[in-house]
Amino acid sequence: MSVMVQVVLVTRSKRVGLDALFARICTVTRTSRRTRTAPNTKRPLDPINQSDVLQLSPPMAGGKEVWRGHFQRGIEAYRGGKSAEALQSFSSAIDSSDSPPYTLFDSRAAVYEQAGRYKDALLDSKKVIDLAADRWQGYARAARLFLLLKKYQSAAQMTSLALERIPDGEQNNARRESLVQLENNIRQAQAQAAILMQQRQADNRVLVDPVGNLPVELISHIFLLANDSPVTPLYLSHVSRRWHDIAISLPSLWRVLVLSKNKPAEKAKIWKSRARHWINELRFKNEPGNPLVIDRGSISIEPLQKLISDELDDLQWERVKVCKLHDIPLSAFERALAACHLRGCLRDLDELQVIFHDLVSVDIRNSGIHRSPLRALMQANPKLEKLVFHASPFSRVYLSDFDSTDPLTMAHLEHLEFSHVAEVSAITNKLSLPALQVLRLWSISDARPSFDAIVQNMGSNVEGLTELSFRQSVVDVRTLARVLLQSLQLEIFQLCSASLSGRTNDIVDILNAPPSASYRRYNALDLLSSPASGFPIACPSLRHVDLSQCSDLTAGPVVRMVSVRLKLHSSEPEAEAEPSSQPAQSPGPADGVDDQAALPSKPPQISKIETLVIDGCQQIEADTLPWLRQSVPMFSCVYLTKKEASRRR
Repeated sequence: MSVMVQVVLVTRSKRVGLDALFARICTVTRTSRRTRTAPNTKRPLDPINQSDVLQLSPPMAGGKEVWRGHFQRGIEAYRGGKSAEALQSFSSAIDSSDSPPYTLFDSRAAVYEQAGRYKDALLDSKKVIDLAADRWQGYARAARLFLLLKKYQSAAQMTSLALERIPDGEQNNARRESLVQLENNIRQAQAQAAILMQQRQADNRVLVDPVGNLPVELISHIFLLANDSPVTPLYLSHVSRRWHDIAISLPSLWRVLVLSKNKPAEKAKIWKSRARHWINELRFKNEPGNPLVIDRGSISIEPLQKLISDELDDLQWERVKVCKLHDIPLSAFERALAACHLRGCLRDLDELQVIFHDLVSVDIRNSGIHRSPLRALMQANPKLEKLVFHASPFSRVYLSDFDSTDPLTMAHLEHLEFSHVAEVSAITNKLSLPALQVLRLWSISDARPSFDAIVQNMGSNVEGLTELSFRQSVVDVRTLARVLLQSLQLEIFQLCSASLSGRTNDIVDILNAPPSASYRRYNALDLLSSPASGFPIACPSLRHVDLSQCSDLTAGPVVRMVSVRLKLHSSEPEAEAEPSSQPAQSPGPADGVDDQAALPSKPPQISKIETLVIDGCQQIEADTLPWLRQSVPMFSCVYLTKKEASRRR
């Protein structure tokens, strides 16, 4: 009885694989004592034995043991070859009985086996074993089913258990011989399967390892060429024993160490050992689950500090050339290094990359890293709204150490600012900025390629610029002119110490006349259909102008810019009552190609110049300064600083 209880517990567990299920049954039943049916006890019916079926008594009156009727109909349907009807009858017999005998499940298993539903038949065979662990029927049927499913080991176990449970006597000789024959068939099938498996493995060795006969030196070179990812060494070392040994023997294959939440200490030990403590690239990833840096109001660096102190203290830090921090603040990383007495270990870095996700604003100043791949930062933060990068004035920083051939759209970026960068074109190449409002390019030796790329990719979105600033940069006059001729919302324009090939006055003259007056001069007739073509003056919202240190600037264009805007502003009586954002609304495209484009039906609001800075512009005549001071609320014109004046004296 105790054996039966253990078997039932197995059947009530979660359904698992059939092999594991029957392995448990074998373990339980094999240790039990074999019981025999008493001579005077009626043996339960075997549905395969038709003589036993004839001994079935009819259903009792009063509706008791109704299952016998369903069972009798199922036997008759099974004999007549009606499998579907037999299956339905046996299932009805099981459902209508409170304690169905094992013969019902064995009979239904026979129907399932005939229909080719071997797994359903196995489940019923298991139920037979649960109800009659001392009977041979469930084991015998399970053995046949496992053989059909090519589960030879399980089939052999079931056959052995069935032979142990067949009672002695001449009447069971035929059944015993049938099971012995089944056992022989299983052994033969198992032997044939082993031979096929050996042949298949031999064929696979030829197909899977076509480079197996190559010299070790050549395979090593192939491995190094294929090493394009930090996980590549792991993949190569898991192909075969020979590949594993070759991969382990190549220190240069393990030069990139990535430490994240997955066992960082153990991984650091393995990588250091295989790389001979020579790591070229070190990456730290702060991930949920096992973070290296914990942000609980104040940033805790204890996990990162412990990892560096315990596992990376003996690293050859002078050989580390690239360090990448994913979602780890640079200040936190520096504090962890300082706590481990490794403050100056990264002074020889070629690249330090700090990558965050879901950032809205990035402001990097006084950066001295030789190569700073900002494009990767932009790709990782598509919701970025502000990007400011100021390199150190005493270093030469490049932004071109990555592949920028793929287009990149920053749909939310409104503020873009670069300073003291040797090359920006790698950032701006194929960069679309539909929401850009502020563009600042300061102290860039040649800003023409980057500025051209930005304007070209923005297209008609140039109209949304509110600030355009250049300092100590070379700018293309034609590109700058196209921007000014399209801008409707530009409020701040700065052109300080910019190199325009002596054409600063021409740029200022664009701001003194309608946009259509300059289309032919700058080969911009395609802008006739732009919304700005109908305005009486270019950049109607312009209020703050800084033209400092433009040595070729004269007073005439400056005076005209201020006076024309004063007249247009004063001629609009509703200017103060309307919002200042009204000029940004498009009045509609102009008709025709005449220089005097048709004005919009509703005159736009024109802003007057409120701030004007022309410091260091020595060609500005002194007699114009009083009028400018009177006309502009905030005006500055300083020819020389006190220091420069003292030098000249």
